[in-house]
Amino acid sequence: VGFLVDNLFLGIIVGDLNISAANDSGVDARVFGIETSLTDSLDLDEDSAKLDMDIHTTTLGLTATYQLMRQKNIPVLFRWNGFSATSGLIYNSFEASATADMSPVFGLPDTDSNGNPINNKELVVAEVELSNHSITIPLEVSTAVRLLSVVNLSLGAGLDISFGQTTVKSSLRTAADDTFTGKVVKKIIDKTLEESDSGLSFPYDETYNPVPLNPRVMLGMGIGLGPLTVLDLTAAYFFDVTRQGMSGLTIGANIVLRI
Repeated sequence: VGFLVDNLFLGIIVGDLNISAANDSGVDARVFGIETSLTDSLDLDEDSAKLDMDIHTTTLGLTATYQLMRQKNIPVLFRWNGFSATSGLIYNSFEASATADMSPVFGLPDTDSNGNPINNKELVVAEVELSNHSITIPLEVSTAVRLLSVVNLSLGAGLDISFGQTTVKSSLRTAADDTFTGKVVKKIIDKTLEESDSGLSFPYDETYNPVPLNPRVMLGMGIGLGPLTVLDLTAAYFFDVTRQGMSGLTIGANIVLRI
């Protein structure tokens, strides 16, 4: 809407990604319905869990950027983009599920107390589900410079106002729980988890709300071709305002078409 309101520009964010992985079929990725195979197999050893995983993420958003200070430039050599303020509304959905046959990991016995062979196939199956749905209102101020019409360097600070919910579920089931074999399996699992000191427990079912206010600083570098920016590398550091160990660094790469 730059032609309607001076120095005001709108942006649309659309993202769709699905990744599936399994020991035998490898890793496949699908972006906006276009599927590609990343690898034919996971190439795990025999003692590893047999994994079947699926991840799906969707992002939809609308942003508005207002130019607070106009750009200044030396043609070809240097351009300072001035200061700009950005806000908007971004929806993100993340769904992940994984099923793993853990029998090889727990080293289950080959025979029972009577010496009869035990079929360990899918004797211990772990299931994990992670679901996150959030709405974010970003508030940020940023500046950038462009060197030789090729390299963009950006710096900014902002605050994310977040709403939503995250659900984590996990379960561990064993075949024939009430049989002698099932009881042996359960003892092996309990002992292994206890000795690992990992804090894992089964079953697990918890719901979390996001930290409502997330201040951050951002640093970015883009590679351009003439007036276009075709690749963005970004890093953002989030501060732990709630003192709950929620600070952290995120790094991302985007293929974009920006004039």
